[in-house]
Amino acid sequence: MKKFTLLFLLLVTTWSSYAQLSESFDSFPPTGWTVASTNSSYTWGGRASGIVGSDATVPWNYSQDESLITPVFTVPASNPVLTFKLQMSYYWGVDPNNNYDFLVNISTDGGVSWTQLWDESQLGVFTSWVTNDVTVSLASYAGNTNAQLKFEYVGDDGASLYFDEVNVVAAPGSVPDCATLVS
Repeated sequence: MKKFTLLFLLLVTTWSSYAQLSESFDSFPPTGWTVASTNSSYTWGGRASGIVGSDATVPWNYSQDESLITPVFTVPASNPVLTFKLQMSYYWGVDPNNNYDFLVNISTDGGVSWTQLWDESQLGVFTSWVTNDVTVSLASYAGNTNAQLKFEYVGDDGASLYFDEVNVVAAPGSVPDCATLVS
């Protein structure tokens, strides 16, 4: 019975702490998420036929700084990562034009200050409008109970951006093998 109880507690604890943030943009804006915009006619919105079902998108225009901000969440304590899917234009975002950027920032002080974690240049050379699976380490923020992420489109005469399947999780391999604990 003790082994079963230990296994049950481990599984419940693991399940409850595994996905600290998960969003697939079935509705927009998602509950608790905030849109901050400098161009309200061309800011973040939902798209029904997106990357995986529906997604979040920013249409292109001129002079844009459009942010999509998560609610506060707890970063997993063990090997935390952010994963998401992204489609954007290499031609308009990287080379030969560098007209827009997609930035991922984190705050641990209620959004007073932000630290950049990632931008599209870290993809290297990629094909425009093909889905890129992105993984960003959050190891420096492991266990933080006051984290928020800001997904930011900054550009002038860039191109649209499509974004989906956001997850903050403990990366595979970071949870102990249950069979070892109960043997």
